Formats: sequence, C-alpha cells, structure tokens
Amino acid sequence: MEQVVALLTIAYANGVLLGEALRDRPYDPTSDKWKLYSGLFVLLNHRCRLPSATMRQIISDVLQTFAVLVHCPVRTNVRISRQESSKARDTWGMKHEA
Repeated sequence: MEQVVALLTIAYANGVLLGEALRDRPYDPTSDKWKLYSGLFVLLNHRCRLPSATMRQIISDVLQTFAVLVHCPVRTNVRISRQESSKARDTWGMKHEA
C-alpha cells in the first residue's frame, strides 16, 4: 500500500511540475487565465500543441528539477571527508563553496 502511495505522489509531483512549465507557454503570467488555471489542470485538460523540440526541452527541464528535489543533500551530523563531500556535490550538480 505504501508503495502505491509513493508512486502516486511521484506521479503527482511530476504532473504538477510539467503542468506548471506548460502553463507558462500559452498564457501570459499576468493574464487572468494564468491565475485561474493550475498547472496540473492545464496538463490534463488543455490540448497544448507545442513543437516536439520545445516539448522535449520542457520535459528535460522538469526531470532535472525533479532530480534535484529528490537527490538534494540533507544536512546531517555524520562527518565525511572533503573528497567524498566534493564528489557528492559533483554528483548532485551543486556549486562548490569557496
């Protein structure tokens, strides 16, 4: 049961992220329709026709955003070496702190 809930939560998060990215294309952020419709509503109910290259770019951006959310480092009291810390930052695409 917990696995089903986890999968549904992941699907919902991806749907919201993709819908919000799609919502910015047809509607101007200052318009009333942009405020009226949520991103998930736009994804599920509106037929947005975009070129395939644009759609691929949007999906790539959304997946990258989701990966950053999932793989973000959590602060902990466990000590690791500088080399491991640097390797972890490179893996997550984070900037090195000076």
